[in-house]
Amino acid sequence: MAQPDPNKKPLWRRVLSWLAYLTFWIVPVLTAAASAGLFTLKSTLASKDPAVPTLFFWGFVLAAVTVVLTIGKLLMERATKHREARETARRIQAAEDAATDATTVLTASIKAGLEQTIEQIAEMPHMDNARLEDRLDMVAGLAVGALRLMLYPRVPAVRANVFKVTPEKDGLNCMASSTKHKPTPFRAGEAETVEAIAFLNSGDAIMFYDDLAMKKPESWGNRGRAYETFASFPIAAPVPRNGEPRNVYGMLTIDSPKAGSFTQIDKDTAEIVADLLATAFAIVESRLP
Repeated sequence: MAQPDPNKKPLWRRVLSWLAYLTFWIVPVLTAAASAGLFTLKSTLASKDPAVPTLFFWGFVLAAVTVVLTIGKLLMERATKHREARETARRIQAAEDAATDATTVLTASIKAGLEQTIEQIAEMPHMDNARLEDRLDMVAGLAVGALRLMLYPRVPAVRANVFKVTPEKDGLNCMASSTKHKPTPFRAGEAETVEAIAFLNSGDAIMFYDDLAMKKPESWGNRGRAYETFASFPIAAPVPRNGEPRNVYGMLTIDSPKAGSFTQIDKDTAEIVADLLATAFAIVESRLP
């Protein structure tokens, strides 16, 4: 059995559209005809022709039909405008409802995803020094797992990674990843590492490439990647106001094999996670030499 076409207008709407189209052409023609008829009637009255009653009757009918059709056309145009206004209002309301639902889901997702991470960080100030490093590794693992859950499946094959700055501050090692395959470290002296460290020390909140096929970091050269979009966020203390160097602990990255996957909300969420991780790193640094 053939399925009805959802885009096909109802019969009554098609009839109204046809009438509106028809009256668009008929009204001007009848107006001209009525004017001509009345002009002829005036001329006939002046000549006292015996056919005056008949001409007067048909001239009156023609004028009356023109008036009726004109009023009908105006009413149909008004009804069409009201219907379009109601449809526009309905679409706006639907969009607002969808945005509200998305915000509610995102809020619940952030709370559920980061609740355990926050709890583990809150316990760190009360732990002995011997357990702090292990707890930091746990927090990093929980954070990337929670971030992936918050972005997936909206962002296809999303991956989150936490890198820790080396003691010499000239490299980065991956300490946690949301996938089994950790990314390679940023080794000291390499062009990519120099660019990454410069970004972390710059005070910028994000390094973002929406489509690597269109634009990519200069340090990459011709080297390809398994992902087509990525964003990096510093794990660091707030930028000092006195001009002193920023205390950088590491870097959080998110990537996806599909270009254009990350929305502003996704990036804001990742930045929140990076700030939480900075708190955990700061606790460890303040306690351990």
